[in-house]
Amino acid sequence: MVKVREIVSERIVHVTSSEYIEEVHRYVYECQNCLEDTYNWQGICISRQNMCNWSLKVHKRLKPLETLLNSELKNTKLLMFDESPVEVLKVDSEELKAEYWDEARYRKKANDLEDECRKNCYMCVVLGGTKEHPVFSYNFR
Repeated sequence: MVKVREIVSERIVHVTSSEYIEEVHRYVYECQNCLEDTYNWQGICISRQNMCNWSLKVHKRLKPLETLLNSELKNTKLLMFDESPVEVLKVDSEELKAEYWDEARYRKKANDLEDECRKNCYMCVVLGGTKEHPVFSYNFR
């Protein structure tokens, strides 16, 4: 992992009879060798769309776990949320064109993808549960 940037946020903390500024440093890392590139250098070509489809299938299999975690969060007295904007990867148009040979179908799919890329995307992290059994939920919207 390579550090890309550091995000620094400050907030004023008020404790009875004293105040101070708390500075929080969060480092942003990115993997230089992830997704389909890991397989490409081994000579195995797997498209990004196939990997996305596999991720969707895994999500469907793990849906009962998600339901259980959400029910645990609903029974928690105190929840903490963090909603951060997320940059979404755009699809390579040549890769898309190769997959959709029909020109009309390709243009419709490409236009739909451009509209999708303009939407705001967020990663919402929810923390709940107890000290002994914390529950984390990550939601992409």
